[in-house]
Order: sequence, then structure tokens, then C-alpha cells
Amino acid sequence: TGQASSSGYSGGQEVKRVYRERVLVRVYDLGQNTFTQWHNKLTKSYGAFHTGVEVYGQEWCFGMTFDSFSTGISCHPPGKNPDHTYRETLSMGYTALSPKEVAQLLEMMSRDWKGSTYNVLSRN
Repeated sequence: TGQASSSGYSGGQEVKRVYRERVLVRVYDLGQNTFTQWHNKLTKSYGAFHTGVEVYGQEWCFGMTFDSFSTGISCHPPGKNPDHTYRETLSMGYTALSPKEVAQLLEMMSRDWKGSTYNVLSRN
């Protein structure tokens, strides 16, 4: 439930589809080394982590690039970021955005969030 009938006419009125898609945050230990994994497991309340946001079956994240023109936003299969070690998934609720609206938002963000602006402490 949470989705009305697809766009069309019902009794002379246009019916707008209602979207309700779960949004998940994937948490990773930063990098692929065992020291980071051990440290994060030991401390639990703080550590070195990376996250990605999953919506409509794709996971999106922000990271560094080595040039000034490439976007820092990238896409990976959920839970499969090749640069980090998967730890857990957290539910963030739902979005009412359609797949098209999510794609438009990501396109806009891709222009504004260049990888060269990544900072591990202030723009992460």
C-alpha cells in the first residue's frame, strides 16, 4: 500500500500516483583494512565510517576525486561499495519522490557536489 493507482482518469478526475519508497543508509567501516574494522567494533559509538544512501534499489554516496570537474557522487549496488567494508543497514523512513524525481535530484546534486570539494571532517 502507499501507492495509489497510476496516473490516469477516475470518474473524470486525474489520479496522481503516490510514491512511498523506503530509504536505507548503508554503513561501512572506512577502507578495507582490519585495523579500522577492529577499532570500529571496539569503540561502537565513534570510529571511521563511510555511508551510502539507498533508494529505488541503488546506493548513492559522496567521495573524493582527484580533479576539479568530476562529481563526487557515485552509485554502487546496495551494500557493495568496493572501497569500504560493509557493516550494517539503517532505515531512514520513506521518500514520497518518484524515481524520476530522485534521478533529477541526483543530477542536480552531481553538478554541485564535486569530488574535489570533499573534506573528511566538514563536507562528507
